[in-house]
Amino acid sequence: MNHIYSLLAFCTILFVSKAGFAQDIKDLPCDSTSLDSLNNKLETLFAAGSYQEALNLSHELLKTTESCFGMSSKEHVESLHNTGYVLLTMKKYQESSDYYQKSVSLARRIYEPHDPVYINILKFYAQALRRSGQYQAALPVHQEIYDYTLKYDGDDPKLLATWSNSLGLVYRNLAQLSEAKQYYEQALEITEKALGKNSTTYAIYQNNLAGLQRTMGNYEQALKNYSEALYNAEANFGKENERYALRQRNLAGLLNYMGRYEKAVPLLFENQTITKNLHGEQSVEYSRLLT
Repeated sequence: MNHIYSLLAFCTILFVSKAGFAQDIKDLPCDSTSLDSLNNKLETLFAAGSYQEALNLSHELLKTTESCFGMSSKEHVESLHNTGYVLLTMKKYQESSDYYQKSVSLARRIYEPHDPVYINILKFYAQALRRSGQYQAALPVHQEIYDYTLKYDGDDPKLLATWSNSLGLVYRNLAQLSEAKQYYEQALEITEKALGKNSTTYAIYQNNLAGLQRTMGNYEQALKNYSEALYNAEANFGKENERYALRQRNLAGLLNYMGRYEKAVPLLFENQTITKNLHGEQSVEYSRLLT
């Protein structure tokens, strides 16, 4: 089993003591079968939600793979990936990106640039960088994934749209708005052809583009896209839904900013009611709307 992917597909939950892990690590022979056994235990802990224990074991596995197979081995690259993934799940994004940086650096020496194993690691690295706010570092990583997807997965429009949108997001956070607009519009165009304007994915990208258009001062275009995204949310999820509430706030906020109070105020009052129903009168989400 290739453990580069295994953390994403758990099948069975077992119960193993922490003391047993320490003994396993101590007595581990340097062979793939024993390593697979420990990786299986790592998956078990992860599947059970025992993330701190999984992280502890992944750190021990890093020492083991380095000692047994060397830093430049596929086994060590996989251990770095697994550690980064556990940290990513724990929302420790900066630490996760540090491990993924090491994993990617080593993987580039081992795998071809178009190898799916390398690209898989790169995708998680991109996610860690983006979530930790390291947009300058994230840009070339996202560009590499986008270029790979365009060349090798161009027949998968949903995947290409995903990475086009992600690249647009990075550019937006770098205040490179023209570039962001290019990739946001491409994601929207691809999704319209593949899934249609009524799809939930189309509305997500449309909402992103509307936000960018507002930032760029293209208020009428933003208004059109916010309105259509809101209509899509109502059609797909109904009004008593967080996606509808979020898009309604976006539209109401823009209308208010544009001075169209007669249209903004009813939306804001309705949004308060929806948010109270969704989260409760004492919730942070509802309190924010009252300030």
